[in-house]
Formats: sequence, C-alpha cells, structure tokens
Amino acid sequence: MTPTAADAPRTRAAARTALAAARRPADLFPDDAAAAARTHRRLARLLHPDTAPDAERPHAEAEFARLDALWRQHTAAARPTLTTRRRTYTLGATLATGDLAVLREASYEQDGTRRRALLKIPRAVTDNDLMEREAQALDRLARHGDRRHRAYAPRLLESFRHREAGTGTGTGSGSERRVNALVPPDTLVLSGGFHTLAEVHDSHPDGLDPRDAAWMWRRLLTALGWAHRAGRVHGAVLPEHVLVHPGLHGLVLVNWCYSTALGDRVSVLVERHRAAYPPEVAARRPATEATDIHLASRTMSTLMGERAPKPMRAFLRGCTLPPRPAVRTMPGNCWPSWTRSSTASTGPAPSARSRCPHRIREPAGRAAPYGRAPHLSPPTPPAHHTGGFTMGSGTWSTDVYGAAAHYRAAAGTSAFDYSDRVTASSPRHTWTAHPSLDPKGLATRESRDSDEHPASLAISVLFDVTGSMRAVPRALQTKLPELFGLLLRKGYVEHPQILFGAVGDATCDRVPLQIGQFESDNRMDDDLGNILLEGGGGGQMTESYELALYAMARHTSIDCHEKRGRRGYLFLIGDEMPYGKVKAREVRAVFGDELTEDLPLPSVLAEVQRKFDVYFIVPAGAAHVGNTAVLNTWRKLLGQNVIELDDLGAVCETLALTVGLGEEAIDLAAGLDDLADIGSDAGGTVGKALATLGRGRGAVAHSTAPLLDTPGAPGPGGTTRL
Repeated sequence: MTPTAADAPRTRAAARTALAAARRPADLFPDDAAAAARTHRRLARLLHPDTAPDAERPHAEAEFARLDALWRQHTAAARPTLTTRRRTYTLGATLATGDLAVLREASYEQDGTRRRALLKIPRAVTDNDLMEREAQALDRLARHGDRRHRAYAPRLLESFRHREAGTGTGTGSGSERRVNALVPPDTLVLSGGFHTLAEVHDSHPDGLDPRDAAWMWRRLLTALGWAHRAGRVHGAVLPEHVLVHPGLHGLVLVNWCYSTALGDRVSVLVERHRAAYPPEVAARRPATEATDIHLASRTMSTLMGERAPKPMRAFLRGCTLPPRPAVRTMPGNCWPSWTRSSTASTGPAPSARSRCPHRIREPAGRAAPYGRAPHLSPPTPPAHHTGGFTMGSGTWSTDVYGAAAHYRAAAGTSAFDYSDRVTASSPRHTWTAHPSLDPKGLATRESRDSDEHPASLAISVLFDVTGSMRAVPRALQTKLPELFGLLLRKGYVEHPQILFGAVGDATCDRVPLQIGQFESDNRMDDDLGNILLEGGGGGQMTESYELALYAMARHTSIDCHEKRGRRGYLFLIGDEMPYGKVKAREVRAVFGDELTEDLPLPSVLAEVQRKFDVYFIVPAGAAHVGNTAVLNTWRKLLGQNVIELDDLGAVCETLALTVGLGEEAIDLAAGLDDLADIGSDAGGTVGKALATLGRGRGAVAHSTAPLLDTPGAPGPGGTTRL
C-alpha cells in the first residue's frame, strides 16, 4: 500500500525501520509531490548522521546515503525523460542559453550509479549541422589529440537526433534536433568554480591583473596548440567560450560548434564580436592556426584593457597583424615570446584569485587535471517560385502514369521524346536543355509544405547522362510506380517531393547540368522525360558532379530542413569522379551566378550536407563500375554513403529502401520483405548494396516532454552564416 503523509515516521527508530523495509521509493514516499517532500525532509532530519550516537555513526551514514538514493529515484521518476539507443536521461533544469544552443541538466543510470550529464540543444532546427560539427570535433580531439591535454575540451558522451512529437499523423511532421550529451566537470557540479572570461571581464571593469591573465593565456595557448595538432581550428575563441577555474588555474575551451578543419573556412560568425575576427573569416578564406591566435589575442587584450604592460600589448598586437612569416604564428612558436614578455612584465602570479561572480553561464566538459601537464609546449533570401501553380502540389497516380505510357506507345514516341527529337533533328552544337530544366538564371527549386502536403520531404535524384550512363534515366522512368508504391503505400514517407536532374561535363558538353522541380505528382514524370540524354563526357573519369552539388547547396530551399530540421535526400548516380572545385567561370556560364573565386569541393559538399543526406550510387553496366580510384574518391567524401549496385534495374528499389532506412520507417529486413510483397525480384541486389550502409543520421531519440520551452527564439547576440 502506498504510504501517506500521516504514515511518516515520528522517531529515529521508526525512520530506520521504515527505511530498512523499503525496497523501492514508492514504499517510502507518498504519490502527492508536496507530501513526498515533507516526508523526505522529516526522514532526513531523523536519519541525519549528526543526530546519531557516535557508536551508530557509520551505520547512520550508510542509511542516510540510501535515503538520498531512494529520494533521487523518486524525483527522477516524476521528471520527463529522453531515451536514446544507449541511455535514458532524466531531464533537469535549463542551465544556460547561448547564441546557438541551450544547456540543460540531465542524469542517467550507469553501473548502478546515477551520473550527471549536460544536454546541448540547438535553439533553431537549422543549426543541427553545427551540433554535428561540434560532435565531430570533440570526437577527433579525443581520438587524435594528445591524451595529456584532453581536459581542455568537453568530453562527448553521445550525439543523437531528437524528434519532437508532430502535429501530423506521420513520422515526418515532428521537428528534429541534433543533441550533444556532454560530461560536466565534477568541480562545476560540486562547487561552481568555473566562469567564462566574459564573466571575469564583467567583474573586472577596470581590467584584469596581467598576472592572472598570464596563466589564463598560457593555458589557452596550450589548448589551442593541442587542437591544432589534432587538425582542428576552434573558430570562435571568444570570452563566452573560454571557461576558467581561478582556484585550480584550470581552463576549458567550449562551444566547438564553430570549429572547422585546418584549411577549411569558418562558416559562422558571432555578430556582436564581428570586430574581433581576423579578415580571413569574413572574406571566407581558409582558417589556419593564426585565426585562433588572432581571436585569442583579442580576447586577452580586452580582458586586461589598459592594465596590460607594454611588452604584453606589443606581443598581443603582433598576434593580430595580417598573417605573414613570423606574425600570428602558431602556439608552438609564439609560446617562448609570450613567456618572455609576460614574465618580464608581470612577475609571479598573485596568490589572490580573481573576483569571479558566483553564477556560471556555460559549463562544459570534464576539466581535471586542468592543464597541469609536465610539458606545456602549446600545442538575398532565396527567391520563391512564382509560377502559375504550386511546386509540390498534387498527388502521384499510377493510373495517370499508365495512361501516359499507353498514349506514348500509341503515338510511337518514347518517354524521352524531347531528347529523341533534339538529338535526331539538329546538330550537336545547337542542343540546349529543355526550358523547364535549364539552370541558366535559376533562382530556387523549392520543396514546400502545404495543406495538401503538410510535412514534405525533399528527395533529389541526379544522374550522369554521359556515355553508358544514358541508360539510367530510362531504367528509372520505367520503375517510377515501384518507387512510389514503396514510399507511399508502404508508409516510408507520407509526402515525398521528388526532383530529377542530369549531370554532364562542363568542360566539353553542350548541356552540363539539368535541374527539374520538386514535385509530388506526375509532373515529375514530365521532368524526367524532358531530360536531354546528351551522351558526351570528357573521357577523363571526371564529370561535373560538383555543379550539381552547387545547385543543391545554393539554389534549393526545402521546408523539411528549414521548418523541422530534417534533412532531405540527394542521390547522385554515376560512375566517375567530381572535379576538385566549383569553378567560377563555369558557374557563370551554367547558372549566370557571379562568383568571385573558385569554391573547394569539400566546402560546397558541406553546404549541401547541411540540408541533404548525400549518396552516390554506382550501377552495374557503367564504364567505370568497380574502379578503385572512383570509389575511393567518393568514399573519402561520403563515407559509407557510397552504394555499389549490381543491377541497374534495381535503382528505384534502392532509392526507396535507402529513404525508408533513413526515416527509420523500416529496417533492412523489413524493406526486403516489402520488395517481395510488391513482386520485385530486386531483393538480393538491394540487400547486398545496402548491407553495409550505416545509418549516418543515427537512431532517433524521443522524450516525454519538449526539450525547449521556447524553441527557435534568437540567441543573445545572434550569428551570421558566411
């Protein structure tokens, strides 16, 4: 029977008896929250070790610890939870709100012990990619960074997708956020000893003592050198992102959402600190070690203000000059200079610690031993479609598809009548893309929600139409009913909107790129049939896939990502390699866009992957199927999302099951059963092709309550995508 408040023990002996008899929290605490709290306070008062006789003190401490454990279990059961593939988190209070994310307390059970965690949750669903970037950076630092310096960055427990309950009836209606679970430093939890440099600056308006700044700067240089040697640039070494522990001289560099690989560009800028960034950031040039050194120097200079001694000011000023040899050098080189300037200027550090405020704002990962290593060598918004009908409206009909096929057969034309007529009746130098697919002057291809399709999912399929690859669109066109039968009738996706396009070679083809519209009905069959099957190509095992990626990055706008944080799908079907960069002259010729410089392929791919999961399919019968150079190139770019297909006729089934897996509507075994159910004989081919395909998105987590009180609200200072 559940106890009531009246049943609460009145004496120490009765309290000990009740505790000994309790096997679970419900045996001790009433269901009513207020009554349970009163019971807990009474038991805690009666059982506190200080009230026990000296002879009973050891037993009293054990009993008090058990009471505390039962109370924590009771309160945890009443709180909302979040369940991932690995853990079930009990959600606590919101600790801090930053420019990009919210930090929320959480706890989980492991090995019989309740452990603490911090959940970092993006405020806007469009910033999911930045959470992924932080997870990748922390994973790389843990794997490749010097083990002695791991305390300088948070430790990642796991990174997962969380999906809110949607307002629609299907799986696609809920918004999705990428959440990072971090390990909080024990000292933060127990004593609140960490503070941001922004808080330190606020508590020292006249400038921080340079002797305190010196040890902070040394730790910060060590942290940056450690990250740089692991191949990462932090990209936002700002006062809010550096935590220090004055009592332990500890430092943790947090918020790796802005980080990038050495040589890539920083893609997000914190607006209120725009003046602190080096020129290469706003100019979208590659970030180097010097980028972090510039930001860190500006941070430390602001912290000290006018109290900085002349040698230190000169050194910091040198670290922010335009990069050239011996200026803004990496930490390993500037360390001796800093040591000389700071020691000469400040002498030994003061024994009194900085006067820091008590309230912590942005805690981060595990921080002991706080850098006490034996060797401190520092390591225009998109334009919307304005045509006469709404893109993505309507519904696919197999009957309409069949009627169109019957009409073409009676008329003696193929499904690719435009290509047949152009290639048969005009010389090659006059060939042009069909007006509906011509990217010249392209504004935006849109996938939009509507009353008819309230939770759209963007799916793009672009195939190489050079050489032997010309057979792909014909095979795909004949299988469109199977594709939609799986996506819709098997419930993989409720509201797919599919765009078809074609890729050639901009160095030699008349029509190097063709881009259709996102459609939900049989108009996609029209787009497919309007593709010009040029059959050219340069013969160098390279085609202009990078232009297709550019189109998807810069000329699409999709509601599944912008409203719900859920990436669409982009399938490239081909057998050759992309060129290494998007050339400005080709973009001008193909799109009419004015680029000031060429764009590296990895940079463009990163833009695409912000809103699409990207796959490359190599079908049987292609000229370069199985080519090691081609496969290795794409695997370096896309990892496991490279699919080798033994049968060209199984393309549609492969597309459908890949989407079903990504949406977690099926597992592979269920998908193969669905193929058998519709009479497809492609099960063996598809099963082999997708057997090693990792679920790049990871399992979806669900919670019993919303993670954010006010999702999507702007952060304190705002950020700008570059």
